[in-house]
Amino acid sequence: MPKIVDHAERRAHIAAAATNVISRSGINPHTMREIAEETGYAHGASRRYFPNKRSLLIATFEHLTADVNARMQRQLVGMRGLDALEIVCREILPLEDKGSGHARVLLAFWEHASGEPEILRIHQANNLRWRELMRRFLFEAREDGELRHGVDIDRTVDAIAASNAGWLVTSVLMPAAATRERILAAHAALIDPLRKPMAG
Repeated sequence: MPKIVDHAERRAHIAAAATNVISRSGINPHTMREIAEETGYAHGASRRYFPNKRSLLIATFEHLTADVNARMQRQLVGMRGLDALEIVCREILPLEDKGSGHARVLLAFWEHASGEPEILRIHQANNLRWRELMRRFLFEAREDGELRHGVDIDRTVDAIAASNAGWLVTSVLMPAAATRERILAAHAALIDPLRKPMAG
């Protein structure tokens, strides 16, 4: 009896292998061959799902962002305000649970986005989604009385988004300066002043 192939699972497996290869080697002319070796499938088998390198890279970036967003959404159930904002930032920041490999993959795609409109579109849409979440949770913090008086929410979102992106870059280019302790201390220095002082 012929083996039943779960095509969605195989596509996800190939995309995960692509993430591993890009983490090690970046995006280069040999990426497709390396990914075929990583999956253990023949090169032709991968091409059944992704006819060219462009389609594979787009699917891999979609897989990467969907994975981050799904993990974020699971943790956000029942959360709001500054606690929810913390969850969003910790999923974006390059902490050790994701490792510097995650950041290296993102940076490779950011560079690739300059010449690939679809990767750029996915990147922009995802980052706008994260910014809208941050804005929503800051407004919730204001409604709940958590937020210090006078906080400019739009400027705060800009500052947090820029800091998160900056730490991703730093973790790749200057890993010794991007320890968990330093990232979280810098993040706290950005978030803690937003909190309304305790009465008394």
